[in-house]
Amino acid sequence: MRGDVAAAVNAVKPVYARRRPFLMDPGPVCQPRGILEKSFDYPSGHTSWGTAVALVLAELLPDRAAAILTRGREYGDSRVICGAHNVSAVTAARQAAAAVVARLHGDAGFRRDMEAARNELDRALAIMARIADPEAGTIVVAHRGCHTAIAGAGSAPENSLAALDRCATFGIDVMEADVRMTRDGHLVMIHDATVDRTTNGRGKVADLTLVELQALQLRDDLGGPASPLTGHRIPTLEAMLAAADGRIVLNLDIKDAVHAETIAAVHRAGAEGRVIVKATAGIASPPLAILAPFDQVPFMPMLSGSVELPQVIARQASGSTRPVGYEVPRLPLAMLAPVVAAARTARGRVWANSLWDGFVTDIGGDAQAMRHPDAVWGRLIRSGVSIIQTDQPVPLRQFVAAR
Repeated sequence: MRGDVAAAVNAVKPVYARRRPFLMDPGPVCQPRGILEKSFDYPSGHTSWGTAVALVLAELLPDRAAAILTRGREYGDSRVICGAHNVSAVTAARQAAAAVVARLHGDAGFRRDMEAARNELDRALAIMARIADPEAGTIVVAHRGCHTAIAGAGSAPENSLAALDRCATFGIDVMEADVRMTRDGHLVMIHDATVDRTTNGRGKVADLTLVELQALQLRDDLGGPASPLTGHRIPTLEAMLAAADGRIVLNLDIKDAVHAETIAAVHRAGAEGRVIVKATAGIASPPLAILAPFDQVPFMPMLSGSVELPQVIARQASGSTRPVGYEVPRLPLAMLAPVVAAARTARGRVWANSLWDGFVTDIGGDAQAMRHPDAVWGRLIRSGVSIIQTDQPVPLRQFVAAR
């Protein structure tokens, strides 16, 4: 793009050959005069480049567009304040930059570059690209978000927007979050069938309306009667998807039989490339990734079985669309190697949980990992597990980063 902008401006300067303002009207200049005297005033090259960059960045980062465009305008204004250009030279440069950027959008190569840049700047899409590549390092999953107490940062209610914000701040890859439906058909983020453990209310989620649910206060961390109440409320799936947009991948654990409704909500939010949806698959299950509604989003089967798990993986991978990975159930350590081998053949990742006492026997879980991380998380990674779900996502992220 730099060459396109420069060509548009440099071709015009000799045509007008207008001298710099300080050469006609004496005044202060904040750049070496000798450099400026060698080129013409109209239009401003610096302004055209600054404006073009601002226009492109604002398109790539719409949430920050106002600040970016303001900075781009200030960059042009500074050329007048500095005494390097007349106002008309800056105005013409802005018009030239806008024309060049508009013209570039007609070029297929530029549009491809914009899409690549958009994906790079969208952290969630970048994480999904890593998940799709089994060789792209370990993926850290926060079970119900980053709710556990962290030194200097306190704790947050599970499945809350605060738990998501903490995960995004600490650079966690994926937040696992639970979806249920209210009595009046709204999708909300809560693990249990009742609100008893996690709020100051009582009753089944399915028997309460959204208004009734959101009147309740969430309890801190994992909840329970001893956990203090917070100012946080049960979020809707819509709010969770909006908060996650571009920041973190969501693994939606759909608790009720509302898979189609959940995936429809994901599509309405434009988040189909930033979530993982899972469902249980056993030896008799057809390839689920090609079946509606799972064929509309990145899908991962939760494997069911024991010695037949490699065969379950092979069958799930046999469809035209392959799962992004395979979540293992509780299994003996001796079964992990054949499962990992089957997943590698299928070009998918292996997801294992280190929750509680761990899902792979003889390796241990989060409690042991907090004392000896390499003995638990390190051993899982060396054994071929490349996605780990934990209630200690920040220590796991630090461990992975230090390896």
